[in-house]
Amino acid sequence: PTFGYVFAQPFHIGFRSAFIRLNHFFFPDRRIEMTQINVSFKKSAFEAEGARIKKALQDDLQITAKEVRVSTIYNLEGLSDEEITLVAEKLFCDPITQEYATNQKAECNWIASVSFKKGVTDNTAHTAIIGIKDVLKKDLKALSVQTAKQYAFKGKLTEKQMKTICSKLLANEIIQNYSYKKC
Repeated sequence: PTFGYVFAQPFHIGFRSAFIRLNHFFFPDRRIEMTQINVSFKKSAFEAEGARIKKALQDDLQITAKEVRVSTIYNLEGLSDEEITLVAEKLFCDPITQEYATNQKAECNWIASVSFKKGVTDNTAHTAIIGIKDVLKKDLKALSVQTAKQYAFKGKLTEKQMKTICSKLLANEIIQNYSYKKC
C-alpha cells in the first residue's frame, strides 16, 4: 500500500489541479484560487526552531543573523474564504502561542522557502487534507494542499550566504526545493 501511494500521489495531485481548472471552466461563478496561510509563533512566544537555526548558523556556518523566524506555509486550493478562516483557526494554529495570516509578507531582510520536490510525499499536506475534511465535516473533491517552511532572516546577510544557508542547513536538495529573496 505505501509503495502504491508514493507513486500514485503525484498523479493524484495533478488530477486535483486538472479537476480544479475544469471545475472553474464549467462553473465560472465558483471562485477557486490558491490561498496561502502563514502560521508562525507570536512575537511574545519563544520560537525554538528559529533559535536552533540561528545557533546552527553561528556554530556550523560562521554566519551571524540578528533573528530567525520560522513559519509553516499551507497553500490551499478549493476552499471558500470562510472555510479558510475556520481551518486556520481550528486546525493549523494554536491560539495561545501562534498566529496566522493569509498571503502575508514577512518583516525581514531575507526570506527563504523550503518545500518538497514534485513526486515526494508531503505528509504534512496529506494530514492537513484529512484534518480539513474532519473540521469542515464534508468531502472536498477539489481540495489541494501543499506545505512549505518559510524562514525570515534579520541581519546583514549576502546572497552568497543565503545560498549557503539554504543548501547546507535548511534543505535536503535530494527531496526539497528552496528559494530565497530579499524582503
